[in-house]
Amino acid sequence: MEPNDAPSSSARAHELRASLGARREVEAMLAEASATREAAVADADAIIEEAQQVSDQLLNESRTEAERVSTDARHRAEGVVSRARSEAEDITRQARAAADAVRARAEAQVEEYRRRVRAELTEQVTREVAEQSRRELARVHERQQAMIGDLEASVRILGVSMEAAVSNIGEMLGALDSLRTHTAESLGDATVPFTTPPRHADPIDHLIRSTTAPVTDRSITDEPDAGTTAAIGAADDEPDDDGPGEGAPADAAGAAAAAGEESGDEAKDQRAELPPGGEYSADDQVSADELAGVGVSDDLDDADEDAPLTATEAFLRSTHHDDPPLPPMDDSEVGARYARDAMRASVRSRSRARRDAETIEVLTESSRTDRAARPARDERDGADDAEPSDASGKPLGWLFRSSS
Repeated sequence: MEPNDAPSSSARAHELRASLGARREVEAMLAEASATREAAVADADAIIEEAQQVSDQLLNESRTEAERVSTDARHRAEGVVSRARSEAEDITRQARAAADAVRARAEAQVEEYRRRVRAELTEQVTREVAEQSRRELARVHERQQAMIGDLEASVRILGVSMEAAVSNIGEMLGALDSLRTHTAESLGDATVPFTTPPRHADPIDHLIRSTTAPVTDRSITDEPDAGTTAAIGAADDEPDDDGPGEGAPADAAGAAAAAGEESGDEAKDQRAELPPGGEYSADDQVSADELAGVGVSDDLDDADEDAPLTATEAFLRSTHHDDPPLPPMDDSEVGARYARDAMRASVRSRSRARRDAETIEVLTESSRTDRAARPARDERDGADDAEPSDASGKPLGWLFRSSS
């Protein structure tokens, strides 16, 4: 094994030398690496220190720049806010002015519309009130005309009744005169002077001529004349019919004519027996037979119709326009009917006037009570329209309300 040991030792020595050299190189490299590391550490420390200084400087600069930028931004923001505020105030002022103008135009339009509607309503109310007043006046005029017509009809009926009464009284007086003459002739009393007219040969002249003389020439007296009283008493004692009395003879008309002629011959003596009332003209002398001839008993006897039921019907029948005359009737019935109609008309007029006065008083009191009980409230409130009377007057109040 010895021959092989020599190369192996040299190789081992060579390997040892190589390993030593490598170790020396590694140590040198380690020393160099250590120096390099120390230098790198020193450079890193220097760089780190410089970086820290630079970062501090940059931080200070950035902080200063940030403060400056924030200050500038704050100033710019304050300027923008002030400009925005001024612009907002300008816009608000313009909007308020525009709203005021719109409100003024709207109020002007509302006032114009309210004035127009008020004028229309005033005209309409005036027209309605005028129309109602015209209707009321027309109704009052018609009522007055009706009342005047009824009164005229009643007066005409009274005139017809008075004419019939005058005719009846004349006939009865003529019958009484003829009866006196016939009685005197039958008894043969020759001592009775026939030249003296009977005391009621002309009795109605006192009633007819009482208004002929002027007022200044008359003597006012409260005592009735004896002739008139006797004539009226004789007329009341006789039956009130169209014909003569039951005791009158057949020749009553001739005797009445003879008595009328005798009374005409003694006109002066008869004038002295008239009641005091003034001087009368000669044309006013009317005898009993003439009064009897004026009567309408013949026309009344010829009527075949029934008796009138109302005053208007009697007036229409009594007028002289070729209508059938009134049938014969009792004068007391005509007088009672006329009195009844007049009484009813007066009662109706008084009751109507009293009813109108009560209605006016009730309406006035109710309106005064409503005004006193109604509280003062704003007419713009629409929630208080519970009562229909207030609701009817609310549109007028809204229209006539003055704008504030």
